[in-house]
Amino acid sequence: MNETLDSRQLKAFTVLAKTESHTETARQLYLTPSAICHAIRALEENVGCRLFAKTGKKISLTEAGEALLYHTHRALDELDQARRTLTYLNKWGTRRLRVAADEIFLSVFLTPVLMKFHKEFPNTLLQVESFDCDESFALLENNQVDVILTEKPTVNDNVDFFPLLTDQFHLIVKSGHPLVANNGMLRDEFGKYPCFLVKDSSRRRKQVEDFMLKQKIKLNILGEIENLGTVKELVKRTLAISFVPRWSIAKELENHSVTALPYGRKVFERTWGFVCSRSRPLDLISSPLLKLCRKRVTEVELNAQETVKVGVLHSLSGTMAISETSLRDVLLFAFDEINNAGGIKAGDKSYRIDPVIVDGASNWSLFAEKAKELLVDDKVAVTFGCWTSVSRKSVQPVFEKENGLLFYPVQYEGEELSKNIFYIAETVNQQAIPAVDYLLAQGKKKFYLIGTDYVYPQTTNLILYKYLLLHGVPPEGIGGGFRKDDSGKLVSVGKYVPFGYADFQQIASDIKRFAASGNACVINTINGDSNVPFFKKIVAAGLMSAVCPVVSFSLAEDELRSLPTKNLVGELGCWSYFMSLKTPGNKTFLKNWSNWLKSENYHGVIKEKRTVDSPIVLSYSSVYLWKRAVEKAGTFDVNAVRKVLESGDINFDGPGGKITVQANHHCTMDVYIGETKANGQFKILETFPQVVGEPFVAESFLLKRLEEKLSASRLPFYEHVDE
Repeated sequence: MNETLDSRQLKAFTVLAKTESHTETARQLYLTPSAICHAIRALEENVGCRLFAKTGKKISLTEAGEALLYHTHRALDELDQARRTLTYLNKWGTRRLRVAADEIFLSVFLTPVLMKFHKEFPNTLLQVESFDCDESFALLENNQVDVILTEKPTVNDNVDFFPLLTDQFHLIVKSGHPLVANNGMLRDEFGKYPCFLVKDSSRRRKQVEDFMLKQKIKLNILGEIENLGTVKELVKRTLAISFVPRWSIAKELENHSVTALPYGRKVFERTWGFVCSRSRPLDLISSPLLKLCRKRVTEVELNAQETVKVGVLHSLSGTMAISETSLRDVLLFAFDEINNAGGIKAGDKSYRIDPVIVDGASNWSLFAEKAKELLVDDKVAVTFGCWTSVSRKSVQPVFEKENGLLFYPVQYEGEELSKNIFYIAETVNQQAIPAVDYLLAQGKKKFYLIGTDYVYPQTTNLILYKYLLLHGVPPEGIGGGFRKDDSGKLVSVGKYVPFGYADFQQIASDIKRFAASGNACVINTINGDSNVPFFKKIVAAGLMSAVCPVVSFSLAEDELRSLPTKNLVGELGCWSYFMSLKTPGNKTFLKNWSNWLKSENYHGVIKEKRTVDSPIVLSYSSVYLWKRAVEKAGTFDVNAVRKVLESGDINFDGPGGKITVQANHHCTMDVYIGETKANGQFKILETFPQVVGEPFVAESFLLKRLEEKLSASRLPFYEHVDE
């Protein structure tokens, strides 16, 4: 059998095999029975064997006939398909476009493009298949596809490449992954978790492996999966890691179902584009597809938005974590609130906030290291952070050297002014002095000073010592002890304990003896978790607020969650915000904060029994103050933003009232005196509206008060104030 089989004979053969009747076959094919007999006889002569056996009047297929019938069906089906294709192509305006694309590129990026293309060119036969990169180029070379959508090829003189986008690859985990707590900074931990990649060519897999090797990153790669959706579900549902381009996970990043971990200063990038053979350049059909792809790139970029990196520098571990983790949480809340409202408008672009979170770990030298990382490596536009003054002073030289911008949200001792720091919280004249004024008005004549042994309590208490002397309190009425240097100069007033101190038995006894004669109170500047054992011993010693009230400057609603508040009723606080404020702004803030806690997916954020206090609210307000300054400056440039902040025109109506940035980098705000209730909240006792922040209280503020006192009494008070 050397001749090609006749398709007409094969058609007669298949119909006869089905009908088993020459007459019926002839009727269906519009032929005579004789013509059918001649066609079957000619086919049998061609193949060299009998195809039908006759038994009486009945005919049936032989074994050879059955074998031929199997192949004939397939052949005739292919011919029918070819005929339909040719018929479609012969219609007016019909063309064919064959496209090969990477699976990941096809599933995420290209599908909307193809839908628009089909709508614009309904008569074009569009054939799209997914192949890996190497297979696609082979198909293009053999004229089996017209264009490829893939990454930029190595040097190839046979093709033209039209770039579409260059995108960074992200190392992703689910939002609650343990690696998120350290913001991915412990890179040696990556290998402890399974890693699944989207299936790719061996060449591109090696590119990833070589990159990771150079960056000294070890991934525990357990497999490759063809479907991107499956990879993403594995990441979202397990502790698995993956490494994918940003545009493929933009939606997941936006809704926080996955988190991108930093993996070094150098990032892995690929350029994706449109490839065609130089022997078959773009035509009237493939050119519009390229145009639609470029339009799609613009849409992807608009949806993704530009981003601005913002630093968060707080202690998420160690003794200060009890206070500082909540500041991280509220910053994330503020960032989400701004991003969901369209981001920050700078110039003619809108930017989404991309937080870079680092842990100072209650280690002051580490704070400086982390600050440098944020400014030099991550190149953040601004940093929100620090709680203790020692941590602020540790990072101050770094921010000044690198010309960074720090918003500091916690009350402090003053006596400082850096062009790179904005002090958003209460100074001594906005917290400690109003509190002392209140206690003096209540008839208190003895003041025991206790604090943590670092800058803020030491400096604040020295100022208060002068202030108390100025108001007629003798040195013996100021408890906690005095310390002078070798020259006899007074350098310390009060009792001080180290961070994390827990043994307050003796101190509680000393305070009880000090308060025995009545009209006594305690000024507490203890920071961090030491407040818990301190107040427990105060309660155990029977020092109730009615006998000897304690006013605390680093203890508010958030810390009170860890204390037996039913035994602390009547203790005092002085802040620019209390959660119990009955204002529309505070009501809206608390509602939005509560809703965010229910829906957020950040790792480490506690959702239950959350309270809000002044440092939390001031952190929140500081983000909006910075946002308004950026939008007015039209840029993230530190010098330009600082100039706007120093203008005195930037303010924000926050949950605690209006807060305005002053030219001296401090703020004007409302101040409140409150006493604790059994539920851990504060009853507001007195309000001081729009108090101007005075950084140098020991000089200008106290001298001004002294002049007022002298003018009123005409008595010589100078000898009391001198050290």
